[in-house]
Amino acid sequence: MIDHNKPLCRKLIVVEGIYSNYGDLAPLDRIWAVKDKYKYRLMVDESHAFGVLGATGRGACEHFNLKPGQVEIIAASMSHAMGSVGGFCVGDQTTVEHQRLSGSGYCFSASLPPYLAAAGIHMLRGMRPGGPLVEALGRLHGRVRAFRGELLKGVPGLKLYGGSVPSPVLHLHLARPSGSEAADGAVLRRLADHMLSYGGVLVGVSQYSALEARRPPPSLVMYVHLGLGDRELAVAAAALRRAAKEVLKQ
Repeated sequence: MIDHNKPLCRKLIVVEGIYSNYGDLAPLDRIWAVKDKYKYRLMVDESHAFGVLGATGRGACEHFNLKPGQVEIIAASMSHAMGSVGGFCVGDQTTVEHQRLSGSGYCFSASLPPYLAAAGIHMLRGMRPGGPLVEALGRLHGRVRAFRGELLKGVPGLKLYGGSVPSPVLHLHLARPSGSEAADGAVLRRLADHMLSYGGVLVGVSQYSALEARRPPPSLVMYVHLGLGDRELAVAAAALRRAAKEVLKQ
């Protein structure tokens, strides 16, 4: 029987599998232990990890060996690895029914066009055991390790955040920041412009909303994906070191 006098447990831990602002991973094994101990609920946003982490690309939960039933809500954008638009949210039947009735697709008839839904389904089929995505993930993970290892050898005037974590999102911070967010951002933009002009390598510079209470320091943002082969990654590393020497005078 349900004890209606017992207070409802509405405490929810909400984390991202891969944090885009830093490129690091949420330690889901330790977070789940806390969640289980105190009987909280856990929601994981897998937008940057789905199709990237885990043996079959199911995200950070798979990377940390968490079963679907151990996480109450898993959500992700379909505009990253899935090459579509929109997003999805999975959980138990009650959660799914709530999302189905409250989601934009039901309320405003804003469902995916059929061809974009088909693109997402095709990608999911590739995640089955023996599917093409599973084989490709091994190559992606190898390239992430190789490129991170190359950057860990040192880039003059810059430092790689996160070390050897298996995230394909890489942030490079100034080794000696000035203390001024605007000045450091301007230096990094000059560095990015140099890489594009002289090396043909396009990188981003982090931008954050002024409303964020705790903004990370400015950084160069680089992403490793399957479209980049060993040659392209070597060119990117060389262009980065050359730009650092020219712009930072290291």
